[in-house]
Amino acid sequence: MSIESTTDRAAQEPEAAAYPGTRQTSNLRCLVVGAASGIGQATAERLSGNGNRVVGADLPSAHWPGQDSKQPQLSIDIADPHSVRDAVDQAAALLGGLDVVVNTEGILGKGQPSSEETFEEFVRLVSINLTGAFALSWPRTASAGSFISPPLRARKASRG
Repeated sequence: MSIESTTDRAAQEPEAAAYPGTRQTSNLRCLVVGAASGIGQATAERLSGNGNRVVGADLPSAHWPGQDSKQPQLSIDIADPHSVRDAVDQAAALLGGLDVVVNTEGILGKGQPSSEETFEEFVRLVSINLTGAFALSWPRTASAGSFISPPLRARKASRG
């Protein structure tokens, strides 16, 4: 892509300059996990704003801003593969299939030496960050064409 074409595209699509080589897509059927806040909420809003059909999913205890949203909201416990499968199946049923699954769930440990970490804390960290991501991307669970999982550091920054 030449500089001129990037500049021309940026004039038509302001964000094209920030992300050269990307294209806007619409009419996709999307599931966003972690959609009640942070990066997940922003992702769901952006996808929806671009003309995509979006289902959001988050913990049953999550506080969803704007409860009157037209976006369907599902409960999911990312550490429980059965909960993941149920949420994926529900989203696919609501949307008539899935094209994209975005996972923004994740936690960071306390940043302490492993000798100070409890076994329960370690199991929780692995269950959410590893088992949950695997369950979402597992071919028998996710029928979507694309699976997106931002780096954990970015997810943590959005959650404060």
